[in-house]
Order: sequence, then C-alpha cells, then structure tokens
Amino acid sequence: RELAVGYGYINEEDLIYAASHLEQENNDFCNYANIFDLIKGRFSGVTVSGNNVYIRGSGSFTGQTQALYILNGVETGSIDWISPCQIKSIDILKDSNAAIYGARGGNGVVIINTNK
Repeated sequence: RELAVGYGYINEEDLIYAASHLEQENNDFCNYANIFDLIKGRFSGVTVSGNNVYIRGSGSFTGQTQALYILNGVETGSIDWISPCQIKSIDILKDSNAAIYGARGGNGVVIINTNK
C-alpha cells in the first residue's frame, strides 16, 4: 500500500515519519455525517474544533494553527463541503513529513483524495 507524501507516494513499509493513512473500504466513510466527524473518529492525535483540524494541538493564541488542506493535489482553504462518501483516502502528515509544504505545513497537512 502506498501513502501520499509531499512529492509523491511511498510504500507504507518504508515510512518512518509521523504519518497516518486511511483508505475507503466497503463504503464505510458514508457512515459519517461530515468530513470532520470522519477525521475526528478515525485519526488519533488530531483535534477537530468546528470546521478546523488541528494536528499539533490548539497552538498559540495569535497565530494560525490549523492544518493545511490538500485536495487531489491542490491546496484548498476549506474542506467542509466535501462529503465523506466522495473520499477515496486521507493522509495526515506531521513533523518532517510535512516539510515539503514549508511553513504552511508546519501545523500538519491533511491530504484528501476523492473518487474521480
């Protein structure tokens, strides 16, 4: 099985960084009301508050601390409109695995691939 990381994909057995992968199986993503419930229910170490995903905790009082969202390889500002039934896979990147995204990925990255 391959996981999405920065520049491409890597075999799961070669992965040594902080990353989590979840793939749609048996259409079970449709059991969630929205994408935030799906992320909150399936990924440990991830906090969801409203329509924001926090991978490294709530962070500072002044800076933006929500995760960077990548949808089908393109950066997007919001994922609240995505139905869980449309999702093929979700990858959560943190630490050095998110370094490819620079400062924007400093709070972690949520990579979502949808069924096309």
